[in-house]
Amino acid sequence: MHPVLVKTIADQLLAERLSDAERLRLARCQQPALIAGCAHIPPELIDRLIELYCDWRAECEQVRSAYGRCSGSAGSDRARAFAAYTEALDREECTCELYAAQIRLVRACVDRSRAARMARNRRSRLRRVIGRLRGDGPAVARR
Repeated sequence: MHPVLVKTIADQLLAERLSDAERLRLARCQQPALIAGCAHIPPELIDRLIELYCDWRAECEQVRSAYGRCSGSAGSDRARAFAAYTEALDREECTCELYAAQIRLVRACVDRSRAARMARNRRSRLRRVIGRLRGDGPAVARR
């Protein structure tokens, strides 16, 4: 390959990498948009995420209630109330861990989808650059 062609392709790829890095940085700053723009996430993953969130919030409420009973109890009831409180904390922790695992699963799906889309975009841009350098024009990008 001609050295000028190699340098041009390398410069183009570097510019694309920098722009990809900037897009990723902006995406991290806009967390609510993380899932909204990804149509490649299976709906059952999102449904399970919402279900686990609701379960976790319910367990949080159970912890609050158990704490209220524990802090307001006296004498012999206090040991029983404290045991109920620690059980509620354990259930909340387990539910929280399930919810966190589901978040990681959805995030991995988003990251794979984003990486695949960026790779397709890079290949398409590379074909266009090579086509322009050869004088083929935009028809090369359609191959």
